[in-house]
Amino acid sequence: MQITDEQLEALRRSVTCHSTVLRHMKVMQQVLDSDAGGVVALTDEFNRLSRLAQEQDEKLAELLRTAGKHVAAEPLFVRRAELLDEILALNRLLLPRISGMMSLISNELAEVKSGRALVGGYKQAAPRNGGNVSSSA
Repeated sequence: MQITDEQLEALRRSVTCHSTVLRHMKVMQQVLDSDAGGVVALTDEFNRLSRLAQEQDEKLAELLRTAGKHVAAEPLFVRRAELLDEILALNRLLLPRISGMMSLISNELAEVKSGRALVGGYKQAAPRNGGNVSSSA
């Protein structure tokens, strides 16, 4: 049994999705390496791209249920497996770094909020009812 055009197209879409995820992860790695900002936005985009790839893989899995063992020899299937291996390896490197950075950002936010509350306690009370206003007109 040979792979169908529909199965082949689903493999192409899966490879495209995972290639995009991998490229994005490499950008994230560069940002982390340079200590630049923007990790939160990059992480949000990574999550979006990962969801798209997962949705595509669910469709692919449905189509490949009818495919025989020969699909494993399909170059696109082999490329997809290679991409998944690269993504997994890069994810193992990035996840601890991103988690640490997100924790740091969370702590800094908490400190800023705490500082605001502290500074808020030093505000002068505004006079009630306009205070003592006199006019000599």
